[in-house]
Amino acid sequence: MNNKEYYFISIVMAVVLLSIGGCATTPEECDPRAGGFIKGVSCKLSGGYDERVKQREGTLAQLEQEKKALETAKGSLETKHTAKSQLVVEEREEVRQLGIQIETFRERLDSVTMKSKQERKNKQALLEQLTTLQTRADKLKAALSESSIDTLEYEQAKQENERLQKELNDLMAKAANIQ
Repeated sequence: MNNKEYYFISIVMAVVLLSIGGCATTPEECDPRAGGFIKGVSCKLSGGYDERVKQREGTLAQLEQEKKALETAKGSLETKHTAKSQLVVEEREEVRQLGIQIETFRERLDSVTMKSKQERKNKQALLEQLTTLQTRADKLKAALSESSIDTLEYEQAKQENERLQKELNDLMAKAANIQ
């Protein structure tokens, strides 16, 4: 090979390398799955591949942080759900006990013999109030037996249970006064 040919080949290679290296490539354009050899060399020389890797690593780190945050939130929600479920179970038991108290009171009231007409009338009124109380307690029991009770429904059920318990206590006090 003579000097002219060597010189020509060197210039051609320099032009090719400069054109390859000088191509403006962004990290988004440097996808190793596309572009071919020249694009690949250009991305390597311009640092596009390295920048693409850094961007992907940053995205991965951000996604891992988001995953940890979601796992923490999930754990918190599961803890709250477990606590709420336990409260519902306890409330169901209280309502069950209320039903037993109502039935026991009804049996006791039924066994009492009233002598006067007014006493019988008072007893009948108490039995009717007790029946209404039992109906409300049954509805409350059904509401608490649903598997997907939300916080508001739970609070309403708890308040209703407290009202029913108070009303039963009031009925029992009335019954003690008429006996």
